[in-house]
Amino acid sequence: MQWTDERIAEGLRAMDPAASGADARPTAAEWARLERAMDASRPRRSRTAIRVAWITPLAAMALATAVVVAAQVAAPAPAVAVTPPLLETAPLAASLDEVVDESLAALETAGTAGERGGWHVTWHYDPEIADERVIAPFWARWVWDDDGTGHLETVPGDAYSIEDGEVVEKEFPLPPAAEGMTAEEWDEASYEGWFYESPPSDADALAAYLRERAYLPEEADGLQVWGAVDALLDEWMLSGEQSAAALELLMRTGDVDLLGSVTDRLGREGVALSVTAEQRPAFDVTVVLDEDTRQFIAADVVYRGGSDTLDLPADTVIEYTAWGASPVD
Repeated sequence: MQWTDERIAEGLRAMDPAASGADARPTAAEWARLERAMDASRPRRSRTAIRVAWITPLAAMALATAVVVAAQVAAPAPAVAVTPPLLETAPLAASLDEVVDESLAALETAGTAGERGGWHVTWHYDPEIADERVIAPFWARWVWDDDGTGHLETVPGDAYSIEDGEVVEKEFPLPPAAEGMTAEEWDEASYEGWFYESPPSDADALAAYLRERAYLPEEADGLQVWGAVDALLDEWMLSGEQSAAALELLMRTGDVDLLGSVTDRLGREGVALSVTAEQRPAFDVTVVLDEDTRQFIAADVVYRGGSDTLDLPADTVIEYTAWGASPVD
């Protein structure tokens, strides 16, 4: 499939007619991300997930196209699922405001320092392996070199499937880990990461930082704010104060609800929040805060149904990410 300027513009308008003008054009960095996500003919050196950033209409268009392609794969047998089950939540006695107040207090007194780097494990629905009925997550981290540029290091995770509701380990060959993506491969000018300067620990300053570095709109909704925070978490292990600023920024959108207590996909106990957007009701994100530290530790992107263009079951998990652990944990 050739991604001409006309096709990109058409996709932008289709995904977000209100925000996407006919003259909308991606940046060089966005082109590089799109090419890696959509060019099926290129040999893949890493299983880089399509980030559900909601930061730009281009990102949303790339996600939707990938899911449409995935939906064309023959449906698996009913007893075997090719996507993980939804996270199960239990009600909490506390209200959303009480949980947020407790979280902000815990984060602001944590005394932890922010650090650039860190592992995360991620999975997204991949049409290339859907017929195998295998869920194959991978670990990834950015490694920052002395010259300020970075490359992505990846490690295959433990593959599994869901058979009759049970997790079954699978042997599944994955491509070799990434050889390293240099600045030139990501952007013709240079690539120092989106977030090469330490994020602010004040919500207003963080909003300005994300508008400058992650294309966050001035009047961003919950999914757009979460998309920017999600991308930030892939490059930074945030301090408590930085995480508090991100949580406060997310709460300002009015698009956050409390789901309850939860166990994430790495077995960690947490508190689950739901992030939505009025303009994109077909999707939401389940964001998990650590039960004790209240750091962001996981997020699931869920398709809730109602789209005229996506032929997928409602309540399908199409991506998950978990931070704060490593392949050797």
